Parts: sequence; C-alpha cells; structure tokens
Amino acid sequence: MTPEDIAYLRSKAQSAGYNAGDILKMINYESSGRENVWGGKGNKYFGLFQAGPSERKQFGVDTANPTASNQIDALFKFLPARGFRPGMGLLDLYSTINAGSPGHYSASDGNGTVASHVARMGGDTSGGYNPMTLSGGVSYAPEQNQESSPQNPVPSILAQMGQKMMQPKVAEPIYTDADRQSMHNLIHRQRVAGLLGE
Repeated sequence: MTPEDIAYLRSKAQSAGYNAGDILKMINYESSGRENVWGGKGNKYFGLFQAGPSERKQFGVDTANPTASNQIDALFKFLPARGFRPGMGLLDLYSTINAGSPGHYSASDGNGTVASHVARMGGDTSGGYNPMTLSGGVSYAPEQNQESSPQNPVPSILAQMGQKMMQPKVAEPIYTDADRQSMHNLIHRQRVAGLLGE
C-alpha cells in the first residue's frame, strides 16, 4: 500500500465511522499490505483482507488487475454487509474478517482463534496503537484526534493466561480437617469479638 492508499482508507474509515488504525492493523496482519498476495487454506484467499472466492465475487475484488483502492472499496462494502458497525473494536473487526461476522472470538481457522490472532496483532484494542510498517517501508500511525475503539479485555486476559502458564508450578499447601476447624473457630471468634465491640 502506498501513502495515497492509506490516506484513501483513512478517508473511507472516517466516512463509515470505523477505526482506521484497527483496519490497517488487520490488513498488515492478513497481507502485509500487499494487494496481490494469495494465501490461506488452499491458497484460495486474495488481497489486502484475504477475501475468499464468494466475497471476491459479491464485493467486486479484481484479481486480474489488483489495486488497493479496489480492495478497500470491497472491504468497506463487506464489513457492513457482515454486521460490523461503527464503534466495534479490533476483536469484532477480525471476527468479521476471519469468522464471517462479529462476536465469534473463539472461532478457529486451524491456526488459532479469532482472539489469539488479535493478540498476535498486538492485542491492543483500547485505541493505543503503535505505529506499524507495511511492506515497502510505508509506516502509519493513528491520527491525533482519531476516535478510539472501546476497550476489550480479551487480548489482555489471553496475555495474562499465557504469562501464568509460563510460571513454575508451586505445590498448594495441604490442610487437614483440624486445620480447617481451627481456622473456622478463629474467624468465628473474631466476628463475635467485633459484634461485642471488643
């Protein structure tokens, strides 16, 4: 994608009420910003957002003479047709691209779930985007006044789970019935003392 392509995408996103930073992050993840790349299962998916055969036909993706502007136009027809709405974040955007509509965070394409792919993209769905680079050395960053996506906790939860899984296992203390009874009695005595004002 050229700087002009990115400016065109940002303009389309602003008109549609979508977050351009999320869309650019998804495009970078899917195709590294290359409008002529084939990929995915069976090498059947094409272009910036890896449109499948039926999506290419329905939304007019030109595979013979691929251009970023043609695919951006197709993307901005595809997203609302599949239920993606203004204000939705990166997780719902990628669910729409990968699973056909928003809300399918645990749907898997065989290489991971929607949520795990979003985590690989950076997992930041709160609007604090890092500048990213598309192929050809074109970098982009969010505009200063760009509206942010609603915060979504799933990527940070996944990251925390991954960190927890990497920590060494510590044996849990084993309590006997006598230990539990002593603890119960102690708690009971403290509550009674509190009620009596002692």
